[in-house]
Amino acid sequence: MKKTSYFSHDANAMDDIKILNMRADYGIAGYGLFWAIVEQLRVEDNYSLPLNKNTYRAIKIKTNADVDIEQYIMDCINEYGLFKITDDGKYFYSCSLKRRMEMKDEKKNRRSEAGKKGAEKRWKNDNA
Repeated sequence: MKKTSYFSHDANAMDDIKILNMRADYGIAGYGLFWAIVEQLRVEDNYSLPLNKNTYRAIKIKTNADVDIEQYIMDCINEYGLFKITDDGKYFYSCSLKRRMEMKDEKKNRRSEAGKKGAEKRWKNDNA
């Protein structure tokens, strides 16, 4: 069975000023493209994608979008502030997604540590 990757997002994201500005230029199709990219970011290492031709082509094929993907991503970075570029300029990411995933990852790590401690305690009690 394929594992589903989950991430939370605001139910009123469509009303965000950054999204509204992007939609003014790209319409509702741009909104769909934004979420398709965010979903891809979600499953990537470090929740980021390379800023390169291969990424643009992959998104183009995956979404069948009829816009220039490189220009769209650059607009989302420079015009709307929806994505950011890493300090080395090689990758882009969503601050909002990274923040949400860091919280999720921290919670997962805390639960994992608690589980390990509980198992360790049970092993000690069973072997006593």
